[in-house]
Amino acid sequence: MPPRHALAVTLAALTLLAAPPGATARGEAATVVELFTSQGCSSCPPADALLGRLADAPGVIALSLHVDYWDRLGWTDPFAQAAFSERQRRYARQIEDDNRYTAGVYTPQVVVDGRRAMVGHAAAKVRAALEAARQRPAAVTPRFAGGARVVVPAADGGAPAGVWLLAIDRRHETPVARGENAGRTLVNHRVVRSLERLGTWDGGRAVFDIDAERARAAGRDGLVVVVQRDGPGPILGAARRTLTPR
Repeated sequence: MPPRHALAVTLAALTLLAAPPGATARGEAATVVELFTSQGCSSCPPADALLGRLADAPGVIALSLHVDYWDRLGWTDPFAQAAFSERQRRYARQIEDDNRYTAGVYTPQVVVDGRRAMVGHAAAKVRAALEAARQRPAAVTPRFAGGARVVVPAADGGAPAGVWLLAIDRRHETPVARGENAGRTLVNHRVVRSLERLGTWDGGRAVFDIDAERARAAGRDGLVVVVQRDGPGPILGAARRTLTPR
């Protein structure tokens, strides 16, 4: 049976994140907010809008990962990938979810820093998770070195962990012809288009080769690097880079 949708969001809840808090004790560290969503899910547009509100907030890296298990209901999400569905399933086996209505995978779902999960349009819970994350020091702060490398510095207390590169699109508008959202034009923000493991960070300084120009040529708007315990588990550090068109 397909996962059940979550309840519709209220405008009052959305206003809780109208002015997200700025940088705190984490300094330059970034909090990663992953939204598992689908254009075939009628409960997802409010969560997509909430992610859009977070997308430009200081200290937040917003990611929209489109799952493919709703595609069978009449609309094939052009951004859905099986790898994102599997990532969500693995999260479901690792972390506790604040959603008391549905067990296992569902949409929309938000995961904050690989540590806490909740209904994707539960604005108050998302805000609380963000505030908690900002008070937690990052274990490591990766960075982009030009367009050819990612550097993960030496640090204690976090390794070993996987180093992941994500290519994203800033924004998409999609007219939906079939399925639960038929007749609507959906807006998605920070859409993840690829997810690639660069290697493993073992606690020492590590350098990984990347090809930012290839991502730019493919039409991607940005890159994100995430250092994360396997599982997937807690995110130890992350950074983003905007790709400007040539």
